[in-house]
Parts: sequence; structure tokens; C-alpha cells
Amino acid sequence: MLSKANRGVALKDGRLIRGTPDGYLIALNMADGSLLWSRKIADAKSGQYLSAPPLIFEDRIIYGPAGADWGGKNWVGAFKLETGEPLWRFNLIPDDGEPGAGTWQNPAARAHGGGSIWTPLALNAQQGVLYVPAGNPSPDFYRAARPATTCTRTPSSHSMCAPASSSGSTSLDPRTSTTAICLR
Repeated sequence: MLSKANRGVALKDGRLIRGTPDGYLIALNMADGSLLWSRKIADAKSGQYLSAPPLIFEDRIIYGPAGADWGGKNWVGAFKLETGEPLWRFNLIPDDGEPGAGTWQNPAARAHGGGSIWTPLALNAQQGVLYVPAGNPSPDFYRAARPATTCTRTPSSHSMCAPASSSGSTSLDPRTSTTAICLR
């Protein structure tokens, strides 16, 4: 276990949703405390843990791991409220071919690139836009480990991202390092 921090839960329809420090997203029955479902979504072996409060939008749980300080390559994703089944994932540190991947001179550095989710997400429910405060790239103080061609970070770390909650679709604005994610 990398961190015991837990910054909160989400509540809806008699369910309490939370992440655990060992990487499980769980749903508890609020009436009796029984476990409704559990899904492993993060792993300390890859430098990830769950500490942020989840966000619920309609029938989806929006969540992502922290762990940039331990070399995690993080993301934000949506899961079904009823079952915990994954619906979509947006990488805060890009994979090959994703926006921002070309700015990393050493593609291997993206495997441990950071981009933690450890503070609450924000949602514009009317427009269906999710705002994700993405944390630092990793390592954050040793640039030689992640040289870049056009910037010293990926466009989605150390920035505010806004993925779509229903699809995870995004549009990247390179002028502001903001990624828009539309939920509808």
C-alpha cells in the first residue's frame, strides 16, 4: 500500500462508492454496510493507489488513480454505478498515437509519467463536461528522465482536463494545455 489517504466518498441511490488504498473501487449498501461489488482498477505494483473522492454523474462513477510520486501512469475513467463495469478511460499520460505522445522524446518515460488524480473532480452537469485537475508528471523535478520536444510535460498533466463522462471523448487545445472531455 502506497498511501492510506482517503479524501472522501460518493453517495447515490443507497450506495456508498469509494476507492481503497490497495486499488479497489467498491460499492457498499448504505442500509447495512454490505459489499455490493468490488473491482480492482489500480495497482501499487505500477505505482497507483486510490485516494480522491469519486464523482457520480447519472449512472456513471468517474474516477482515477494517484501515484505520480511512485511512477504511476494515470488516467481518469467511467464505471457503471450498478456493477462497476468500466465504460471508458482517458489517459492523462498519453499512449502511442494519442495527443501529446509526440512531445515525449523518450517514449519509455511515458510508462511512469504521472498525472495523478488526488483532488476532487468537478462537473458541469448541464453541459456534461467533467473537469479533471491532473497532477504533476513524474519524476517532476528531474527533467532528464522525461525529455520533451515541444514542452516539458504532457498536455494533460499539471493541467485541467475536461473529458466527456459518457464517452471519454476529448478535444485538445494546445494553446492552454486544456483537454475538453464531453460527458454527453
